[in-house]
Amino acid sequence: MAYLYQHVEIVRVLDGDTVEMSIDMGNSIKWTGKFRLYGIDTPERHGETRPAGDAAAGCLNALIAAYGVKFAETLKPDKYGRWLVKLTLGDGRDVAECLSSEGHAKAYFGGKKK
Repeated sequence: MAYLYQHVEIVRVLDGDTVEMSIDMGNSIKWTGKFRLYGIDTPERHGETRPAGDAAAGCLNALIAAYGVKFAETLKPDKYGRWLVKLTLGDGRDVAECLSSEGHAKAYFGGKKK
């Protein structure tokens, strides 16, 4: 079951497909944790993929700084305990689609990476 939240703050971008986010749940309750963008995979920020990973994280940072996050839709935890999330920018675009269209991400829905 998916839940849609409007009061979200991106605390920091960890890499191109993972953010630390704080969700205001109301009644002075905040949910802060690591969230993985649903439907994409970006290069890692270490090893031989570091330049591409840093570029993906930079693009994500720039998108969030320029447009903000209007909605966060949480889906389910991934195998590492991070919640999968769809983020909608302030201008209505999906963050994962933006990263894919800019060439920083490829489609990924779980399972073995190629």
